[in-house]
Amino acid sequence: MPDEAPAPRLSVVMVTLNEEAAIAKVVGDVRSVVPEAEILVVDSSTDRTPEIASQLGCRVIRHMPPGGYGPAMHEALSSARGQIIITIDCDDTYPAETIPLLVAAIDSGFDVVGASRLQGKPAAMSLPNYVANRIFAWLARWLCGVQTTDVHTGMRAYRRAIFQHFAYDPAGMALPVELFIGPARLGFKCTEIFIDYRPRIGSTTLKPVEGTIWTIKRLWKWRRFFNRRVGKQLGDQANIGRYPRSRSPRGAGTRNQKQMSSDRAYIDNFLDGLEVIIRTISREDIEKVIDALFQCWQRRSRVFLIGNGGSAGTASHFAADLNKCTIVPGQPRMRAVSLVDNMPLFSAITNDDGWENVFVEQLENFFERGDVVLALSVHGGGGSDKAGPWSQNLLKALKFAKDRGGTTIGFSGFDGGPMREIADICVVVPFNTTPHVEAFHVALHHLICFRLQEKIRQAATHEPA
Repeated sequence: MPDEAPAPRLSVVMVTLNEEAAIAKVVGDVRSVVPEAEILVVDSSTDRTPEIASQLGCRVIRHMPPGGYGPAMHEALSSARGQIIITIDCDDTYPAETIPLLVAAIDSGFDVVGASRLQGKPAAMSLPNYVANRIFAWLARWLCGVQTTDVHTGMRAYRRAIFQHFAYDPAGMALPVELFIGPARLGFKCTEIFIDYRPRIGSTTLKPVEGTIWTIKRLWKWRRFFNRRVGKQLGDQANIGRYPRSRSPRGAGTRNQKQMSSDRAYIDNFLDGLEVIIRTISREDIEKVIDALFQCWQRRSRVFLIGNGGSAGTASHFAADLNKCTIVPGQPRMRAVSLVDNMPLFSAITNDDGWENVFVEQLENFFERGDVVLALSVHGGGGSDKAGPWSQNLLKALKFAKDRGGTTIGFSGFDGGPMREIADICVVVPFNTTPHVEAFHVALHHLICFRLQEKIRQAATHEPA
């Protein structure tokens, strides 16, 4: 008998019910980002979904007769062979490119990582559904003491080992609620990252009234107050010894202590997000930026830095450090210019030529062939607000520099936005919150400046850089 194939590190599981219109695209998207993953489909369809999934190389388990989402997901979680399990709805609403971020978060020490749809109201989500999900998340925080924004997300990552110590009820609806709240209440490390929720392919199977009832039942099951059953499980979990639990003195449940606990959770979540970025950001792109700026120094060309809002502050700071922190005695100096600091000129151009030209008009005065334009933007020009599309002045300046024979560099976040396609080099901070992206841009600019100083010093002594 041939040896059984080694278990994969990663399993991506889907529960499907008549998803023939979407499954090929979803499986293709998953394969493009994690080609080595096992894709497991637990199917209760009457259409061609299982046939298409099999043709695409998925492992298909038929769950017939249909028993509902909960039992099907239980079979998927029990049958998955990977040490990390990703669940994803098979309707194309969840971006497969988020999977590496979820895996990186598990690798950094988390046990459950949710892909939250609710950083704001998604255009693809109806207002009643959005309001209901906000209320459910609030109930989870108040009733269960679990910090979450989206208890019903259809995309999560789980460390497979937690299911050895966590008993859940697969019967009924709203199982995703219990699969996040339960581990969090038992002391496992749980977090969320934000995603862009997309319009679905196919029709919805949502049952609002029944789903609401089951959601409340599952939240009540894991409530903080007067819950002896969960208290026993908490004690059992403490005996596992994986995460030591601190205990407060009797009668110490004051408001200040609760606030301290909440603050600590927020601090931990924020810093854990930075750990995820550190593990997933492209080192190659950072190296390309260092090399491009070093070549700019060798040519004695200039670097022009631009940004809006908080990124304007980073552009000004970056320019200052390029000029000051790269100095090596006896060597030519970097020449960096921030185009965000001359407010009289800034306002005059905005008044006369429009906001979208505020950087191009300044570049017309100073830019020469071989110069570098470095633009910083959280969304990379993606998205819009009441004033229209974001950061069009940055994108226009990058195009201007490319047309004039310059080098263009972008610092972005989220999915990179249009900047990723326009800039010659674009460092994308792979995270979906503005504070994390802006904070990491500052860390990157310090890294780059001090590495440039080393390279300039090595050039002076003819050491290899």
